[in-house]
Amino acid sequence: MDELDKLKAIWQNATGYTGKEKEEIARMLQGESASIVSRLKRNVWFELLFTILTGLALIYISITSNNNRLSLMIAMLMVVYLIYLLYYIRKLRLLNRFSMTEGNIKSNLQHLTGALRGYLNFYKLSYIILYPLFFVAGLWIAARDVGVDEFLKRFSDTAYLLRFLLLTALLMSGVYTFTNWYLKKLYGNHLKRLQGILKEFDE
Repeated sequence: MDELDKLKAIWQNATGYTGKEKEEIARMLQGESASIVSRLKRNVWFELLFTILTGLALIYISITSNNNRLSLMIAMLMVVYLIYLLYYIRKLRLLNRFSMTEGNIKSNLQHLTGALRGYLNFYKLSYIILYPLFFVAGLWIAARDVGVDEFLKRFSDTAYLLRFLLLTALLMSGVYTFTNWYLKKLYGNHLKRLQGILKEFDE
């Protein structure tokens, strides 16, 4: 049984709150919140290190490649990577500042959940914008490689156009579905648990 289950069991069985019960509830809330924050930190560190490693790999590919258009695409990605590095660093600073031992527990949790909700919304919005942007950039590079006229000529074939639209819809649907699952797994579920703890304060 985890900390929240223990907490709920106390509330369900108690006929009235004693000072000792309140202290135990506070300790459980503190322990559960600290545990969730630790897992959030671990996930942010994972994404930060993964971003750095893939960024270094892309820089190496760009340096060793003779394809100028590929290098341009990687340069665009590097700008996005820098933005995300700053995003992860700010999120780590937020989590490191969070303390259940100082100040009011409820207000600390409210500040943390509000900030995390904002970061998660930024994350989702960035992917909504970036996926189509990089897809269009990829098409532009492909068009330049084969020739713009030849590239556009392919779309005059109705069967080719329908296949392209179907594959694009499947690709985007799959990518957004995976991203939503990924964000929920790494951050959304933990944010929901923190919000659940806040609700316990109000009941």
